[in-house]
Amino acid sequence: AWQLTYGRPSYVTMWSIFMACRTDAELLQHLAVERENLRLRMAGGFLHAFPELAGRPEQENFANLVFSALRGMGVQEMFQPPASLCAGQRAELVDLLVLRCERALASRSGARTSASPSASATAPVRRARRSPVA
Repeated sequence: AWQLTYGRPSYVTMWSIFMACRTDAELLQHLAVERENLRLRMAGGFLHAFPELAGRPEQENFANLVFSALRGMGVQEMFQPPASLCAGQRAELVDLLVLRCERALASRSGARTSASPSASATAPVRRARRSPVA
């Protein structure tokens, strides 16, 4: 997601245009409709990429949080922050995604083995940090 969309120079350009047209109510309404359509498509893509999270009650909010974080990092690129800052933020986001996926899997696994999963069945298992969100 980062390399294909949020980390590209064209992403900052797009948001500059969005910000510039914020006083044009008609154009802003049109953009809002387009953004909602995009959000819905991206939510489907998110669940395709992270099927472990499908069916979770909070999955839509979590997907929106991930996309909001990526959007913020993308807009931040306009100010050319240190590369280590951006990479570090993406690595933290990856850790959060891994944690959520592992928690969802543990919860499902625990639900299959007992009617009420124990605390250890839902406790997250930390994986080694993966590369930043691609």
